[in-house]
Amino acid sequence: MPGPALDRESATWTGSFPDLGTVEVTADGEISCRPDRADGAAALRHGWAGLLSWAHRGFALANSASLSRGDRGLLVTGEPDDVAATLLGLSRQRFLVVSDRPAPTRWVDGTLVAHPRQAPILVPRRRAEQAGVAGTPVRAGSTAIAVDLPRRLEPVQVAAIAHVVRQRPDEEALDELAGARRFERAATLMLRGALAPAATADPDPGAVFDEHLRLAALPSVVIRMEGRDDAQAADRLADWWQSTVERAT
Repeated sequence: MPGPALDRESATWTGSFPDLGTVEVTADGEISCRPDRADGAAALRHGWAGLLSWAHRGFALANSASLSRGDRGLLVTGEPDDVAATLLGLSRQRFLVVSDRPAPTRWVDGTLVAHPRQAPILVPRRRAEQAGVAGTPVRAGSTAIAVDLPRRLEPVQVAAIAHVVRQRPDEEALDELAGARRFERAATLMLRGALAPAATADPDPGAVFDEHLRLAALPSVVIRMEGRDDAQAADRLADWWQSTVERAT
């Protein structure tokens, strides 16, 4: 099967995605979709088309979900299944979902701001059942379901970054990052290539380095899950947030 084909050279971006359909996205973000089949329409619109719309308008897409508590935002990165479990856990800790993965962001006067994306929040059915959260199947053959979690509908200033990973023997369950380790994590946060912001598919290396430095200035933590069913990882993250972000503001 041929792979996706994307043209970002014209004012209207066009893309063809096998088994989903084709899309057109104008410079102001307007979307036109031609799905290959009815049950793929939502996946095409909320997936490729929606993400290209953000990129065409100049937003940077973080390879993370975004949440907020109060007037501060949190980016959560990691494998999709682990991020989904963290979203479900943090929603019980008074966090609001700003965007599922990926998260639209933009720098405003040197501050990273996460913007709400109204695509469905998708989690594995098994994760939702463990959390006691009901959901709706998204399409045939998919194990993901759309869940209804409390949301924030306004942009929010990002105050911290959390990286959720699986714990290995002799590793701490929580590891606050500093120095070069924080920079290394920050350097992998933003998506490039096809989903880079308009006019920056090949950005100036100096500008990229400066962005990495700004990202590395944010408090950053690694939360390690003690197995795939670790329900306490989100609680550890919420405790860290309270001590590191909320008490510092």
